[in-house]
Amino acid sequence: MASTGVRLLLIAAALTIASVYVASAADIYVDASATGANNGSSWEDAFTTIQAGISAALPGDVVWVNRGVYNENIDFLGKPITVTSIDPLNPAVVASTVIDGGGNGSVVKFVSGESNDSVLTGFTIQNGTGTLIDGVTYGGGIYCGIGCSPTIRHNIIINCTADVGGAIYTRGNTPPQITDGPSASYPYAGKGEEITLSVTAQDLDGDILTYTWTPLDGGSILVRDHP
Repeated sequence: MASTGVRLLLIAAALTIASVYVASAADIYVDASATGANNGSSWEDAFTTIQAGISAALPGDVVWVNRGVYNENIDFLGKPITVTSIDPLNPAVVASTVIDGGGNGSVVKFVSGESNDSVLTGFTIQNGTGTLIDGVTYGGGIYCGIGCSPTIRHNIIINCTADVGGAIYTRGNTPPQITDGPSASYPYAGKGEEITLSVTAQDLDGDILTYTWTPLDGGSILVRDHP
């Protein structure tokens, strides 16, 4: 009976820890035009930059970004968080929630081991010029480093350039999940449209992997192993 009691106490303790973790997830607000306390606690007191919201976020948090033009380059800092516009399924909202890299490198970076729990959704990403590595620029819009596999959905990438992967570049054998989400009525890649996706990867045997965009109503990435 004593051992049963100990097990019950351990289960209760685990549930308590889990509930504390869930409760700790928070909403963080970003609005370029906010004039309040700039602490992200509400729309009135929102951060005025997306990077400030990311820097303040804890695992599981959601960074809500209001419409506007955000002149910055952002880095997810390895955090399992969601950075989202106020309505990623609304084309008008996506078009008016802009991250503008200003020609200062990749607009968005995932370079710290981000997983599918790092989500970027509902933005127009523009004016990126890529990440410079050994004299070559990679990933004008979005750069994913080795071991990074974020989730990227409902985004438009325009006016971005790089030597390799003007829109998105992913380095290594863990590709990002690039989808149009659950609603097929709002695709960003249609049949016959070209997608700029460049990948350098190999598997554990040293075989080259290529990732092919397959346009359906939206699209998905397939991995092919070439022995």
